[in-house]
Amino acid sequence: MERPKPTKNLLTELCGNDSKLISSVHHCLYETPLNEIYPLINLDDLIVFSAASFNFRKQKPREFEEMVLSSSMYDIFHEVYNGTSNPGGMKGFVWLYTNRDILQTNDTYLQLNPFTKKDLKIRLEKLDASATKKLKENLLKPTKQYVFECDYYLVKHQVGDNSRLVVMNFQPYYPKKGVIEKRYAKEIARMLSRYPTEYSLDYERQLYLLR
Repeated sequence: MERPKPTKNLLTELCGNDSKLISSVHHCLYETPLNEIYPLINLDDLIVFSAASFNFRKQKPREFEEMVLSSSMYDIFHEVYNGTSNPGGMKGFVWLYTNRDILQTNDTYLQLNPFTKKDLKIRLEKLDASATKKLKENLLKPTKQYVFECDYYLVKHQVGDNSRLVVMNFQPYYPKKGVIEKRYAKEIARMLSRYPTEYSLDYERQLYLLR
């Protein structure tokens, strides 16, 4: 089965009301691509995991590292979903749903979230060992610092070097509220356009037969 590619407009409706949410999604996907795990998760999962894991990793690096090293992929997702390193101490899905401005009956949105059962653990167990290893390695790397072009030299001077700086060339030279969120959405849509669209619900039928 195939699902559509997320569009800029849909991503804006999902998380464009919060610049911290949509920027965190971008930063995680830039550092930690989720293309290999995407066929096993909903778009909502991808957004929540991206945003919440980036904030967890940035604010509590030692705690996050210990968790990743000692946990299965399902346990990592579970801890990230329930982490409170997000603005206002919100858990991941609360953060998304607080900002989501899209009808849950939207056909495209439904197609992008095809997994309806609470069987995330079973789905994540299908991720092969090499993909798990690569994802964990990326999650263990320190976060980068993202700057607008106008701020680059000042920030470089403040931190002493540019080894962890990323200039967001897709953004306007000077940040402007209402513009930067749409630029993030466009860039995230570009990233996700390269992700696989195929997914399978065969395991759900297998679960049904086992009951």
